[in-house]
Amino acid sequence: VNKQYGTHMMISQFTYEQAKDHIEVRELDLIRVVGKDEPVRIYELIGKKGELSETQRQALSFFAEGLAHYRNRRWAEGVECFEKALDIDEEDNPSLTYFERCLALQNNPPPPEWDGVFSMTTK
Repeated sequence: VNKQYGTHMMISQFTYEQAKDHIEVRELDLIRVVGKDEPVRIYELIGKKGELSETQRQALSFFAEGLAHYRNRRWAEGVECFEKALDIDEEDNPSLTYFERCLALQNNPPPPEWDGVFSMTTK
């Protein structure tokens, strides 16, 4: 799944719950993997707790705001937030992924029953 987001280290909600007092993460998505019905929340592992720079915090804040807009179908607002994150770190692949998703969904909105979960089609 790292390939989908251009990340290096990813953990599930289950690992996050066990380690959250010791790590810094970014929520990436809710995904539905092949063969499973229930979505799983996934996180990018960023580093040890308390070791983020102010710049990293700011970029992650824009990403989190953009993710909220994405989940609420506010594509234009999501694009703006992901652009701000990319202004801080032009190589932030998760922001680029969502920037592109929001642009695509602006032009081709999902059906009303869309739940915001990304369904994996391969393992």
